[in-house]
Parts: sequence; structure tokens; C-alpha cells
Amino acid sequence: MEDLIKVYYDEVSKPIFFTDSKKILWSNKAAQDFLQSKIFVKKILGLKYPNREFDESFISEGKRYKANVKPFKDCFYVEVLEDHCNPESILRKYYDGLTTPVFLCRGNNIIWHNVAAVELFNNKRIKQNILKFKNFEKEGKETFICGDFFYKVLIRPFEDSFYVEIFEQSPVGFNAKKETIPATNEILQSEILDTIARNVVHDVSQALTQISEILEKNNDFSGLKFVDIILKRMYSFMRATNLCYEYEVLLKETDNINAEVVDIFVEIDALCSAVKSLISKSDISFEWVVPDDKIFCDIDMHKLSFALFHIICNSYSFSIPGSEIKVFARIDDNNNINIDVCDKGIGIPRNILDKVLKPFFSYDSFSGDIAGVGLGLTYAGLFVNKVNGVIKIDSTKNGTKVSLSIPIVPLSDVMGLSSHIVRYGDSKYDNMIATLIGNFNDQKLKI
Repeated sequence: MEDLIKVYYDEVSKPIFFTDSKKILWSNKAAQDFLQSKIFVKKILGLKYPNREFDESFISEGKRYKANVKPFKDCFYVEVLEDHCNPESILRKYYDGLTTPVFLCRGNNIIWHNVAAVELFNNKRIKQNILKFKNFEKEGKETFICGDFFYKVLIRPFEDSFYVEIFEQSPVGFNAKKETIPATNEILQSEILDTIARNVVHDVSQALTQISEILEKNNDFSGLKFVDIILKRMYSFMRATNLCYEYEVLLKETDNINAEVVDIFVEIDALCSAVKSLISKSDISFEWVVPDDKIFCDIDMHKLSFALFHIICNSYSFSIPGSEIKVFARIDDNNNINIDVCDKGIGIPRNILDKVLKPFFSYDSFSGDIAGVGLGLTYAGLFVNKVNGVIKIDSTKNGTKVSLSIPIVPLSDVMGLSSHIVRYGDSKYDNMIATLIGNFNDQKLKI
């Protein structure tokens, strides 16, 4: 049979296929180029076995074809003719007159867009988001965020192509009045936060550009004064970034996986000593009372010292020049390590005392040169809660007292660790504080 078909159809100029819907059994020379297109072959194999001769149209790679289908013994014959009446041209004329942006896409390419989409077409990220809808099999609505805008789109599959119409565009993050756009069911909270963060980075970049222009205008590239200002702000940013990172790590941890054997009072003494050296030139007195007893216990000292450090920083930021901060540490009869941080600052108003442990809450009526991020006390509260401890905050107009009570299990005999821990504590907190906050010595507090 194949020889007979070949003799008759092989030299015909029109593409001819013989198929059983599962595979192409034979094709003539004119059909060879079409076999290279997977989309075209899929269209041919998608034709149903005919009971009688019929014509069917389909589109492949932007061209419209008419297939003449005839039954032939246990298979069927398909003759392909190109149909010059291309419906795409009609659709393009319709969409070109719309005021909403429309894109015609095929695979990983945008093959056409209307006049209203000209500006958006130049945005690479917009194009990437548009092409993500290539696997849509039926008409539907979708959303995406790109840059500072939230987009609602309508996707219409069309043969081997698809149209994307952007029917709504609204700002995300901050609007023109610097008001935060509220989250809706259609906008993911994480996407809004990402956009706000991008705006912050953009503002920082613009600020650095303006500083550069000032230096260039004054022909002063030594810029010592500006460098000093920038460094202070960078230290503030480093502290905020580090605190956010540590807070996220603490949120995810389900147990005290980084616990270590430490001499608890030696570690607290080392931390306070580092803080003392840091603020030695300020007008605020800093003292601490730590017993000489050697109490070894198994605890995550990094997190405890991180929490204590930020409690002290909080007291420092809200202390009045000439006042004092004191830290008291002791072990009670129930084997709890008790730490009190007391200051004689302006205190915390009673109406906001319940909010200070909430994430990102910041009381700004009195602050120092180093800005807070609103996570210091939150971190301390979370850590204490995770180790089954208690945090208590008492405050009046004459000062604030933050008390930690953390259960520990003292170790009666730890051989060979005492000297190691002392050496470990000497440098540990100096490095941590320098990384977190820079230099407090030049900080001028405002009342």
C-alpha cells in the first residue's frame, strides 16, 4: 500500500500525511519541513478519524492552515492547505484600538503589542511576568507585582498563542502621599514588604548620589565630615540588619540548639565590660554588680548576651545625660539567673508599656543619634519565652527597670573549662558590639 501511495502522492506540491492519530505513518516530500515543527505535528495527530471527508482549520506558529481529511482503509489521509485568511490580523486590529495594554505572545516571545503597551514593552521585568502565563489553557484573570505597581491581567489563549490584557494598574507599597497601601486578598503581604524594601534601597541610593554631588560641588573629596555622618548611619543600618537577622533565626528555632557550657557570671561581666568601654566618653554612668561565684551552666550565651546587650542599649538611648545605668546579676534559690537593667531615664508611658515587646514598635518621643528598629526588647522577650523564663518591665517618669529571670541547670564540676571561658569572653563581646553598633562615644542625646 505504501508503494502505491508514494507513487501517487510523493511529487504532489501540497503537504500530504497518512496517520492513525497515534503516529504519522507516511508523508510526502512537501511535508518534510512541517515535520520539524512539534506544534504542527501535534495538530495533525489531534485530528480525529473521519467517517467521511471533512475540512478543519488550525493555527500553527502564527499561520492558519486548512486540512482536508479523508478516511483511507485503516488510517486517514490529511492534505494541508495554507489559509490566507489569518484571524490574527482581525484580532490585532481590534486590540490595537483599546486603551488598555495588550500583548500577543507565542512561547517565550512577545510577537506583537498594541499602541497602549508601548511603554510597558520596554520594561524587561514586565515582559518576563507577561510570558509566565504561556501555559494557560483557558481564559482567566491573574495578578502580579512589578516595580512599584500591582497589575491585574486577563489571559486569553488563542490556538498556539495567547493574549494578555492589563486591565488594572495600581501602586503598591507607598503611594504618592507616602501612605502604605493595605494588603488585599489579591496582593501577597510578602510582595508588599519586598516593594517597600526596594523603595528604601532606592532612597538610600538617591541620598548617596546627593552626597556625592555636594562633595563634587564643593570640590572637597576628603569629605571627612560627610564620611563621619555616613559611617554613623551605616553603623545604625548594620545594627538594624543584624538584629532583624537574629530575630528571624530565633523565631525559626524550636529548641536551644546552640547551647554551650559557660561560666555565666564571667560572660555577663565580659559583656558589661565591653559596653563600659564603648560608652566611656558619654555623660552617662554605667555600672554592674556580678557575683564572684563560678556558676557553670549549659545555655545559649550568644542569644542571652544579645538580648541583654539590646536591653542595655535601650536604657542608654532613653537615659538623661548625667544619669546612670546599673546591671545586677544573681542566682536565686530556684536556680534562676536573675538580671536587672535599671536606668534613670525618662521612663516609658503607661499607655504604651504593653506595646514595647511587640515587633517593630518604637517609642520615638526621645531618642539618641543611633536609630532603633523596634526589635531589641522584642528579641529579649522572645528569647526569655523560648527558654521558659520571665521578662518584666517596670517604668515610671524617673526611670525603667527590665528584669529577666531564666531557669538554668548549674554544673557542679566542669574540668578544664574555666581558663578557656575567660579567654573566650574577653574578645567575644568587643567584636560583637563593634559589629553591631560602631562607636557610641560621639553620640549626643536629645532631651
